[in-house]
Amino acid sequence: EKSPERIIEEIMLLVKTRKIKSFRFTDDTFTLNTKRVIKICQLIIQNNLSYLKWTCLSRVDNINEEMLAWLKKAGCARIYFGIESGSKKILQILNKNTDVESSLKSLQMVKKYGIQTSGFFMLGIPGETIQDIDLSIKYAIEAKLDFIAIGNFTPYPGTPIFDKFKSDIDFSIFPYKLQFKNINNDNYVKYEKYFYKKFYYRFAYILDKIKFVYTKPMDFVSYFASFIFYSLGLKSNALNHVQ
Repeated sequence: EKSPERIIEEIMLLVKTRKIKSFRFTDDTFTLNTKRVIKICQLIIQNNLSYLKWTCLSRVDNINEEMLAWLKKAGCARIYFGIESGSKKILQILNKNTDVESSLKSLQMVKKYGIQTSGFFMLGIPGETIQDIDLSIKYAIEAKLDFIAIGNFTPYPGTPIFDKFKSDIDFSIFPYKLQFKNINNDNYVKYEKYFYKKFYYRFAYILDKIKFVYTKPMDFVSYFASFIFYSLGLKSNALNHVQ
């Protein structure tokens, strides 16, 4: 694990040599240690780097008000959360030790500090029903997420979740193959689009994002066009840029 001081040195080097205006912490345990996060934020401020816009990853149960206050001061613009599902049943299947109600409150708390939130969800979990997907959509809306990204459930060899579903998985190394038996990929695509449309095609969401027309017109046009293409089946994944 790099020290806060080393992280700041690297950011300053990138500012000097690459003239960066933004960056992202890709460590999915970034917010695990509150003291370390606060120290990084303090050093960002002390070194006059808070003008940079940056993002980080977090679990829904690893944030608190003290940390959020420092993240905002230091220029954090967006936090990406690995939510996976808004269904208690699915979270239990995935062995996720997160509580739907408390995690929802945590995400709503982030909005108080003016930090954007993006949620990662998964589809294609064995035992998942349309009711579970609807619960995830409801969760995303109630959490007031700014963006969502959806991925196909893929249990990797060597993990407890892979062992849990081993009998239902078609797996080989040579040739490489990793997929669930009797799972129709067309259904995944259908439900992925269903999720995206239910979340993004809302009047309240569109109204809230209209400000992009004035603040970042080209970004808005690019985002809107990409999503329309995706909805029409002209792109395989039009929302990569918000991931």
